[in-house]
Amino acid sequence: MEFVMVSAGGFQAASYSGSPMSPRGLLVAVALVVVMILVKAVRIVPQQRQDVVERLGRYKRTLNPGLNLLVPFIDAVRTKVDMREQVVSFPPQPVITSDNLVVSIDTVLYFKVVDSVRATYEISNFLQAIEQLTVTTLRNVIGSLDLERALTSREEINRHLSGVLDETTGRWGIKVTRVEIKAIEPPASIRDSMEKQTRAERDHRGALGGLSQLAGDAPSPEAADGASVAFEHRDPKTVRQIGDVRLS
Repeated sequence: MEFVMVSAGGFQAASYSGSPMSPRGLLVAVALVVVMILVKAVRIVPQQRQDVVERLGRYKRTLNPGLNLLVPFIDAVRTKVDMREQVVSFPPQPVITSDNLVVSIDTVLYFKVVDSVRATYEISNFLQAIEQLTVTTLRNVIGSLDLERALTSREEINRHLSGVLDETTGRWGIKVTRVEIKAIEPPASIRDSMEKQTRAERDHRGALGGLSQLAGDAPSPEAADGASVAFEHRDPKTVRQIGDVRLS
């Protein structure tokens, strides 16, 4: 490299001469550019995933599992969609029954994406949308039932929820495979009353059995089963009155 300055009559001139890039340096630069292009062009998609590709901001195609090629610096991956079945457990939700009791319901939802393009462009956040739709549907279903039916109709509630959710989420490219209600918790006062009623029925069944043995009138198994079934459907106050009468 050579650098020369000439001064004549207040005028300065500068000249620069340098050697051109060496072949090795040029080769390294070309290699770097090729590597960058390959990194941008080659896309390996793992199993059970699909990548949605856009070209200059518009949807172009969907990449399936395996080796795929893109146009460098023009194509871009918008989303990476997991195609496996997924499970979402929602936090307990307070729901009001038709007899104005607040119960807490814990729900689990199973779903899978069947159309990655719709799941990308038809809804901004399908997980949040599924959660809100589940809560709304659950409140509508439980709101039409009283507490007793809500506690004993879990399978019916699951089928109704699954049908409504699957119909709505189908527009988003999502298939709801199953909905399960893990627990239905009634208010604490109702739980205490149920426990007291169960203990009272158990105590009175024991008292009636003891009286039957003392009287030497042991009931047959069929009669005992019938009495037990009839006894379970009695009101605790009625059972208590029957016990007091027999003890007297």
